[in-house]
Amino acid sequence: MAEASQHSRRIVVAGSTFGQMYLTALRRCHPDTVVIGLLARGSDRSQRIADAHGVPLLTSADDVPDDTDLVCVIVRADSIGGSGTTLAAKFLEKGISVLHELPASTKDVTTCLRAARRCGARFAVADLYHWLPAVRVFRAAARELLSFDRPLAIDAYLSIQPAYALARLLTEIGLSLRPVSLKPSQDGKLISGALDGTPVAVRYATVLDACDSDNDVRFPSVSVHTSTGTLTLAGVHGPVFWIPTLHLSGKAKNGTGYEGEGLVKTAASTELFRSNHTHAEIFTDLWPTAIASQITAMFDEASHADAQRMIQVARLWEDLTGGAEFPAAEEGAADSAQRVLLQDRLRAAAKSAVGVSHISEKDEDSR
Repeated sequence: MAEASQHSRRIVVAGSTFGQMYLTALRRCHPDTVVIGLLARGSDRSQRIADAHGVPLLTSADDVPDDTDLVCVIVRADSIGGSGTTLAAKFLEKGISVLHELPASTKDVTTCLRAARRCGARFAVADLYHWLPAVRVFRAAARELLSFDRPLAIDAYLSIQPAYALARLLTEIGLSLRPVSLKPSQDGKLISGALDGTPVAVRYATVLDACDSDNDVRFPSVSVHTSTGTLTLAGVHGPVFWIPTLHLSGKAKNGTGYEGEGLVKTAASTELFRSNHTHAEIFTDLWPTAIASQITAMFDEASHADAQRMIQVARLWEDLTGGAEFPAAEEGAADSAQRVLLQDRLRAAAKSAVGVSHISEKDEDSR
């Protein structure tokens, strides 16, 4: 890392697990952004990470300099068994701004907001998914759709780990969210009800890796249904689809007029955003770029997170996860080689079903 100059924005990353991704991302920020330390417990692993990124390893919050501009607290919040909220509040009380890892409960958020307000610091909850291209496309398209047509229903599928990202997305697509009336099913795998009268169904399909609870994450798949069609975000990395309802004119219903403008010009489905990234590209490119964007936004007054919105997201996250199943960890999940083999088998099955592949040779080669 470059040395900090008089005008550099001085940043410390707290937490060395996912914090590694932040160290990579900070290389993509403005030239005047400099990492001045990695705050961790002092293990050999943490020391190796600090050395690899050319930054000092700090082993106590007291070691963080008072003139630090931002601490990225990539540590689980107090409400979910970590110490991130306590650590964040300590820095905020010193007037140091904080970007806190998701998820964060209403209590976590209000604790940090009060400390930030009291000491003139900034606070935001991190959400790299918000900045991903597919999510940005879906968010913009959903706002456009809901400005034209009212929602009939909202469906979502995911594992429980990224539920906070779903909560934030739902607050940003033009939906009316209050009152909330959501209840879990008896087995805790379905949260259903309504947001301001719009039916909502959130189905959890969670598999927990016995060795790593953050592994095998199923990212949110969200569909907004309206009278004119369904807009779907298949996953936070895409693709994004618009599938209109089939609307027939009077002539078409009578067996003529199939060449009318409405049928000719409306596709049966439209791919608004295409996804062809490998998981390696996601880790080395998409995620660091998204993280860099949100860190930059922390210093941008115009895009500084709104306190009421953060509280709204935290409350909705609590509503979406209250009573949801958190299953026991499993061992023996499919390894990487098995997953590649499964991908190939699915492609072969798709080709054999219709006699032709709908995946271009270019896409095949890129994988």
